Amino acid sequence: MTGPGAGVEPSPPLAQLTVAAREEAVRRFGILQPHLEDAIALSEVAHTGEISVRTARRWAARYRRGGLAALAPRPREDIGRRRMPEQLQRVIEALALRTPRLSAAAVHRKIQELAPEHGWPVPSYRTVINVIAALDPALKCLAHEGRKRYADAFELIGRREVDAPNASWQADHTELDFYILTEDGTPARPWLTLIIDEYSRAIAAHRLSLEAPSAIGTALTLRRAIWRKGRPALADLRYPRGLLHRPRIRLHLAAPGTGRRRPEDPPGVLPARSAARPRKDRATVRHRAPDVPVDAARLRARRHARPRRSGPAEPGPAR
Repeated sequence: MTGPGAGVEPSPPLAQLTVAAREEAVRRFGILQPHLEDAIALSEVAHTGEISVRTARRWAARYRRGGLAALAPRPREDIGRRRMPEQLQRVIEALALRTPRLSAAAVHRKIQELAPEHGWPVPSYRTVINVIAALDPALKCLAHEGRKRYADAFELIGRREVDAPNASWQADHTELDFYILTEDGTPARPWLTLIIDEYSRAIAAHRLSLEAPSAIGTALTLRRAIWRKGRPALADLRYPRGLLHRPRIRLHLAAPGTGRRRPEDPPGVLPARSAARPRKDRATVRHRAPDVPVDAARLRARRHARPRRSGPAEPGPAR
C-alpha cells in the first residue's frame, strides 16, 4: 500500500469509543465542517477554531481517510516509557541509590559528565527528578536507611488489634538508669522486665534482676503474671493512658520521704510505703562511673554535700 495514508493503523469503530472520545471527535468535526462542506479555506477555519493550520490539515486528512471515528484522540503508545537509553536510566537509578544519599542536583551534574562520554543524550533536570521519583520506596529505604528500617516498614506481615483485656500480652525489658551494689560490693545496673496487657496497658507482672534478659527470666515473669493474685481487685486495675508513656516516672510508688501514695494511684488497691531511710543508712552509690571504687564515690558524695545549719537563721538586713 502506497500513498499518504500508508502504514497508518485503522481507527476503531465509533461505537467502541468512549463517550469522551466521541465528544472530542464531534468537536473537531464542528471545527472542520465549514471547510469540508462549504470549501472554506483551512487557514480561516484554523483561525476560527483557535488551532494551528498544521493541526487542521492533519485532522482533515484523518477525516477523509477514516471518517468521524478517525477524529477521536488516540492514546499514546509510549506511555510509561522514557525516551532515553535504558543504560542511562540505570545509571541514574544507581546514583540515586548510592550511600551516602546524593541530591537530585548532584545526580544531574554527574550525568552531565557521563552522558557525552558514552554518546547518550543529556537528560534535563526534570527528567532526572522523574526517574528518581519513580524508584520503589522500599528499594530507597533499603539503600539509604538499612535493613532494620526496611524490615520495620516493609516486611510487616500484618497488624492486629485486641478488643478485650488479657487477650494479648507483651514483654518488655529495659536497663534502669541507676546503680545498685551487689553482694560483693560491685556497682551494677539492674534490668526491669514487664508484662503489659495490650488492651488496657496495665502491668500484669514485673521482675527486677541483675541478669540480662533471657528466655528463663521472661518465663518467670510470665508465670508471675498468670499466677493467682492475692488481691482480686488487681484484675480490674486500669492505669491512666498518659501515665505509662511518661519517661523516668515511678508508677504507683510512694513519694520519697512521705510514706503516702501518689495521687494517680487507684485508691484502696496498693498499700502505702514506709518512709525513706535516712541518708547515712543507704548503700546506693550515686556515682555512675563503674571504674570508680565504692569508697571513693562515697567520699566524693560527702565532699559535695551541703552543710546543714545548726540553729535559727540570722535575720537579714532590713529593706
